[in-house]
Amino acid sequence: MCDSMDGRVVDPSAPLSKLVATPTFDALASDGVNFVRTYASSPQCVPSRASMLSGRRTDQIRAFSNDNGLALSPGGEPDEACVSAYGEAWCRTHGASQALETTLFDELRSGGYEVALFGKVDIGAGVLRRFGPAPTQDGYHGGASLPIVTRAADVRRPTKPNPLELVDDHAAHVHPEDWKVHDRCSEWLRAKGDASRSSGGGGGPPWFLYCSLNIPHPAFRTNATWLHAVDEAAVRASPPAWPAEGSMHPYDAYMTTSKAVGDDQPVFGEVGVFRVRRTYLAMVAEADYLIGQVVEAAREAKLYRGALVASLRVPLLLAGGALPVGPRFRRGAVATSLASLLDIFPTIAEAAQLRPLRKGALAGEPLLPLPRNTRSRLKYVAFGRDRDRDRVPWQLFDLESDPAEVTNLARTRPEEVARLDALLRAELGSGENRLSPDGDPDAIDAAAKRLQQATFLEHFAPCVANEAPLDAAAAEAFFARGEAQASPLDDSAARGGRTPLRQLLERAYTGFDEDDWRKVQWWAAQDIQPPFEARG
Repeated sequence: MCDSMDGRVVDPSAPLSKLVATPTFDALASDGVNFVRTYASSPQCVPSRASMLSGRRTDQIRAFSNDNGLALSPGGEPDEACVSAYGEAWCRTHGASQALETTLFDELRSGGYEVALFGKVDIGAGVLRRFGPAPTQDGYHGGASLPIVTRAADVRRPTKPNPLELVDDHAAHVHPEDWKVHDRCSEWLRAKGDASRSSGGGGGPPWFLYCSLNIPHPAFRTNATWLHAVDEAAVRASPPAWPAEGSMHPYDAYMTTSKAVGDDQPVFGEVGVFRVRRTYLAMVAEADYLIGQVVEAAREAKLYRGALVASLRVPLLLAGGALPVGPRFRRGAVATSLASLLDIFPTIAEAAQLRPLRKGALAGEPLLPLPRNTRSRLKYVAFGRDRDRDRVPWQLFDLESDPAEVTNLARTRPEEVARLDALLRAELGSGENRLSPDGDPDAIDAAAKRLQQATFLEHFAPCVANEAPLDAAAAEAFFARGEAQASPLDDSAARGGRTPLRQLLERAYTGFDEDDWRKVQWWAAQDIQPPFEARG
């Protein structure tokens, strides 16, 4: 699998697919099924992967951002990276609220499979210790990040002066870590093929190979080798256009500021966006080549015929000799039915004939044979509330007439918004581990913000002038006294006029000023409920 891949790259009906050559993805699609309407559970790496590999929605496992993965293994042992970032007590408390039952890797191992992991896993759950040493990325990204945990404070500033690095790198291997993953996966397959041949083609346990690249995830780097695969004239023919800030949806306006996007921005102005698009597509070509080499190694080892090959995030391709054949499946099919990365766990579990899990343990559905009656032309997006607790407007898109999701129909079609909102609440309010009996999306939004605030108070509030720690108990006592008290971040007695915390915020946000500091102080003093609710 690869990271940050735009699904339109492998959608034959999307203009983006015409901008870069992807022979491997094209071949896999011809040999299997191309699910062109696949969605990730989250736009961020850690929660998306944690959801996919646990089979649970991000709200069910309380994984909302890149600095909070799965704190405990299914057996209850704290993840080492979590302990390093937050301490064992925090991880045990947060892990109890996540109530992780299992992962795809654990189920495969329990089912007698040899499990080999190479490359980016990024979920926590003790995977690096239990399935190492080849996996990389720990699911915690070094611990709490100020721009993440203070997001609800409504600081409208770019999080970095230059959010993304643009480099023309002429090294033989542009992304050496990904090439190492490619080498290890290919070598593992060749060794597996040699062992199979030496035993006469029989014996040995079934196997599962997880081969995960980081590209085309930023930072953006490429060279002439991969740029040759990109149709630069076509990329240049579609210049970016930004609506006036006042006409943007609040989410788009926030992201535009946070990521420093716009005509007047040095990185993401018109010229910068062209460079980003061109470089990104070149990285797609490099990823296509590396995955192609791994697939070719499987063919050379005579292992492809009996394999199920899943290439995803968030293009989803299922191919290989092990795909079922029947009236509802044909090779080369383009599936327009809805799919989710939540469906990966049950699909692989069914193909591997693993033991059935309890009803409701997995949030997704098997994708093979092809699902029925899951096509809809409307996409509904519900948002939480802003800092002043006002609801952020809904979004509604017609995916057939507006596949790029540009025109928001929510105001003109309120009856569809109401219908889809009721369906969403019914889904969120059903099953175990739900956040509220009525499936209120606000409960999920509040849970994420409580976790961010609790993380901030636990790990950054001690950086006030007197360096006195403000742990969870102190925070609870503070909130119990009411909002009339001074903010726990009051820096009136600070030495030199600035607290260490404010200095950290000034480094985290470009242009952070006195008004922003007051926002953070106000937000930190707001009453919160306990962020963790242990579940049995």
